This record gives sequence, structure tokens and C-alpha cells, in this order.
Amino acid sequence: MTVGANDSPCACGKRGCLETLASVPALCESAGVADVAELRAAVLSGDTRAREALERAARAVGYVLGSAALLINPRAIIVAGEIVDAFPSLRSDIAASMYAELLPVMEWDIDVVGASLGPLGAAQASAYIAAHPFEEDAEAAHCPEEGSPREAGPASSAEKRTDREERP
Repeated sequence: MTVGANDSPCACGKRGCLETLASVPALCESAGVADVAELRAAVLSGDTRAREALERAARAVGYVLGSAALLINPRAIIVAGEIVDAFPSLRSDIAASMYAELLPVMEWDIDVVGASLGPLGAAQASAYIAAHPFEEDAEAAHCPEEGSPREAGPASSAEKRTDREERP
């Protein structure tokens, strides 16, 4: 997604994408540091260039989240990654920027929260989803639609079984 007046070339072939402002490599380059640890040290020591780069990234992420929130009106937005881990207070800057993009005539109650599952969060979420099918999926499995293959029965007599013990 493109962000404001940003005209930086992106790896995707477009110009001005969020990644060109808020990705770890772009943020470190903009701040003049090699990695997130150096970025954190620079910001904490008061380095103006590093602080401005971090503020630009927060505004850009907030802008994009605000645009998305206008479409889907989420209850919460979870932000995660190395930068958020290194700068926990960044969530409030992102939230402020996001709220600036929302329509003032509506009442918004969107929490911008940090991920709390750590590096295994994606694996834990995948395991949970696999173990707990969505209610819609579970309902469909119990109540097949009219004319569905489940309702029609086996496609051939070879598939017809009368006893579960007969399975090969």
C-alpha cells in the first residue's frame, strides 16, 4: 500500500509502499544504523535522525491501519515485530496516527495492541486453528447442503460400507 508523498522505489516494483518507510531495513537505512539494536541505542541517546525515522514509520503504519480500519472496523489491531518489540511505546504513536485517519463523525473504539505470544505465536495460532475448526466449518460438516456429495452417498457400490470395521 502506498503512503502519502513517499516516492521511494519498492521491491515490488511500485513506488512509495509502506515497506519503504516502516520495514526494518528501510527504517535502519533512514536512521543511519545497521540494525534494530543500533536503532534502539540511537533513539535512546536522542539521535534526531533516528527519532525522526521512527516517527515517520509510526505515522506511515498508522495511516495504513487507519485506511484499513475505515473499511473493516476491527475491534483490535495487533502490531508485532522487531521494531514494536524494541520500542513498546510505538504502539501509542501508531494508534494516534491511525485515529487521525478515522472519520471524526463516528465513534471508534479500536485497540492497538502488541502481540504477546512471542516467536512461537504463529505456530501456536496454527495449531489452535487446526484443533478448533471455525463454527461455520463445523456446522457445514454436520448439516450438509441439499444435493451435496455427502448427502448423495457413496459414488460407487465399492465405497458403500455397512460396518466401520470393514475399512481396509
